[in-house]
Amino acid sequence: QVLLKKQGSTRNVLNLTKDEVRNYLARQTRFYEAYIVAEAYNVSDLVPYVFRMAVIEENMDYFEDYRTVHFIGSSFFDDIFISAQKARRLDEVATRNLIGILSHCKDIRQKKIYCSKVI
Repeated sequence: QVLLKKQGSTRNVLNLTKDEVRNYLARQTRFYEAYIVAEAYNVSDLVPYVFRMAVIEENMDYFEDYRTVHFIGSSFFDDIFISAQKARRLDEVATRNLIGILSHCKDIRQKKIYCSKVI
């Protein structure tokens, strides 16, 4: 049985349905625990969860941990920007967090395009 501990409570992550996996990943504030569950259930697209945790929930550690495991190339930034466009309206803090993520983009043209649309 696979159990993940969260400050005084234990969460069973065995035999979860697809909806339970999505809900777990959406609520998990620690990237490495989310990553273990995502790997176990073959969830390959973690970008929506990175966007939610880092941009909306202001948990930039989640993004930093994601970077240690995944290469962040132009497709990552495309997906982050698409997630930002789908979000109805980003407040000032979320916009600052989004710009912080986009600042890691190595392609100067791409970074300029995204940042000009965000600001």
